[in-house]
Amino acid sequence: MAASNSKSKKQASSKAKKSDKVCEKCGKVGCDCASKDRRGNGHTPSTPDQNSSAQPSCCYRTMKYTLFALAVFLGQIAISVTLKRYGIIERDFNEIVAERVQPHIEKTIMSMPQFNDSMYWVRNFNDTFNRNSDPQQFRPGYQLAQKGAKAHYPIIMIPGFVTSALELWEGRECAKNSFRRRIWGGLGMFQHFLSDRHCVVDHLTLDPLTGMDPEGVRIRAGIGFEAADYFAGNYWVWSKLLENLADLGYDGNMMEMVTYDWRIAYPLLEERDGYMTKLKYRIEAMVKFTGKKVVMTSHSMGCSVVHFFFQWVTTSVKEGGGGGGKDWVDKHVHAYLNIAGAQLGAAKTASSLLSGEMSDTAFVGPVGDLVEQILGRKARKDLWMSWGALWTLLPKGGAGVWDIGADLNVT
Repeated sequence: MAASNSKSKKQASSKAKKSDKVCEKCGKVGCDCASKDRRGNGHTPSTPDQNSSAQPSCCYRTMKYTLFALAVFLGQIAISVTLKRYGIIERDFNEIVAERVQPHIEKTIMSMPQFNDSMYWVRNFNDTFNRNSDPQQFRPGYQLAQKGAKAHYPIIMIPGFVTSALELWEGRECAKNSFRRRIWGGLGMFQHFLSDRHCVVDHLTLDPLTGMDPEGVRIRAGIGFEAADYFAGNYWVWSKLLENLADLGYDGNMMEMVTYDWRIAYPLLEERDGYMTKLKYRIEAMVKFTGKKVVMTSHSMGCSVVHFFFQWVTTSVKEGGGGGGKDWVDKHVHAYLNIAGAQLGAAKTASSLLSGEMSDTAFVGPVGDLVEQILGRKARKDLWMSWGALWTLLPKGGAGVWDIGADLNVT
């Protein structure tokens, strides 16, 4: 009798355990799939708690490994390009990978008949960019120099938004060891963000009332070509242009990079740094030294800085301008070259100021998730809204310019 009672208790316990299980295949509770699984023709059910906890854990682990692999990959690239830039190694990570992988890709693609004619450039890639050939022969500046072109007009360069370095001249306690270090630009920028992003954001944020640096903080633009030739590592901005101009005979006597704090509203650039006045004197000095008018060139937001400068320099001192006279530009500027300038603003500026989101952060996949963890949208929005210069990039022209189909001719 005792044995039968014990047997019935075990059966009841087995049924209770079975009733707690949900079959992964049929979705039923308390099915006999476990017994079928022992015979080799079933499957093993699992409990709801196991299912709900296993999936997030797996996703978290996968995301962690993915981010770690991405960090290692980016670290290899950053280290290799930096070592190459300073002449420690001859080839960087990108070149080594391209050299080893490219022939296999080319062989595979060219074996496909449909690509034989349409991808002529792939077949000739190795011949065009042969590693054993002299790279300077592919530079437009070098090619023009071989045809007799030489430096003539002096050049003034105005960089764009976020692409020139910012240096810390005075900071709070968290940045006491960063005097004159770049808080923006260069590989050190990423080190600062990863070590103490709140400190970096606190220093980059402008005073909402004055539009300038908050009390106890002084950030100023880096000076010279090195402040805007590379953004970070081997990510070039102006370096290729400088190299090609050097092929023609240009140097520091014939061209100049006039950097500025791209966070500050343009009138405040003159009030705080005397930027417009210094730019005017530099152009006049260049004209006097060379005996020729200058060619001004700008990139991105730099075009609106140039337009503001033209308006300022031709306005009388009494009205708050530079007092150069209405013909100052004609006397000192031979030509103006605009490189990817935001003449009518940039559409993503509106979303950046409204939500802290833009195309650069919304469509980068897992990297966007990493950016969100390091600096969330709310923090980005508050930071960007404090930058007076960013408001000048809001789209101009209304629906007549930005509406769907506005660029089409309607008859």
